[in-house]
Amino acid sequence: MNEPLKLYSFLCLVFIFLLAVAGLVGGIFGEVIQVIAYAAPVTVGFFIAPRFRREREEIAGLVEPIKTHLGMTGRAWRLTLPLVFPTVAVVFLVSFLTSLLLGAIGAQSGAVLDGPLYLLIITKAILPAALEELLFRFLPLILLLPYGKRECVIISSVYFALVHCNLFSIPYALVAGVVFILIDIAAESVWPSFIIHLVNNLSSIVWMKYCTTDLAVSVYVWTLVGLALVSITFMLLMRRDYIEAVKDGLRKGGGIRTLIPYVVIIPTVFIAVINLITSIGG
Repeated sequence: MNEPLKLYSFLCLVFIFLLAVAGLVGGIFGEVIQVIAYAAPVTVGFFIAPRFRREREEIAGLVEPIKTHLGMTGRAWRLTLPLVFPTVAVVFLVSFLTSLLLGAIGAQSGAVLDGPLYLLIITKAILPAALEELLFRFLPLILLLPYGKRECVIISSVYFALVHCNLFSIPYALVAGVVFILIDIAAESVWPSFIIHLVNNLSSIVWMKYCTTDLAVSVYVWTLVGLALVSITFMLLMRRDYIEAVKDGLRKGGGIRTLIPYVVIIPTVFIAVINLITSIGG
């Protein structure tokens, strides 16, 4: 577990560094660097992953070749679709409560959506969902999963949350990250988390851009609640599959026997705290 974890942690640090550079550069070059920040680690990780195959095969029961996790079976669809709106609803609730809590101490998120709808859909929904799923689900699936499912869930969800470097985003990102990686492990595919992530991003655009009146807020909230309740009905019919998926995803593997994760955790927490202080001061 240590060597793949070291590699993945290093790639996440590269990601954070390149994002910081993109923010400093700005403009079209900043956008290009931001895409590279996602693409470079995924590309490196994908081509290095086969080198760990021999070590994988030495672990009891892990003799199968590396899976690419890019397919989508019928079972994966059945597990994914009922989970979409309950996940979006929970993420929305956590985000709302976090904003209330931090707002009580004078912090402001500063998140603003501006521009044509089609551009927002591309830049704030489709691209983030695709790029983040490759980096924070696909890469852990091919690098970390063979060494332990619980370890893969922990690292994937914690890194995904912390690299947001924003205390407004970390709580809901952690919740979403756990759901995303668990459903991907159960489905043996990265597509389920992409689908849920995409719908969540689209709903966030609707919330931030159009829910500016009490009526719009009520329609949005009650529509989301209604869709979530209908979906939960289907989830109850498949509850054994979901319970088994959670148990399987949290099954302990070889354990994490390195302090390497703190190399990612410490700086991201530090940046998040600085960002919070700055938002209060502003």
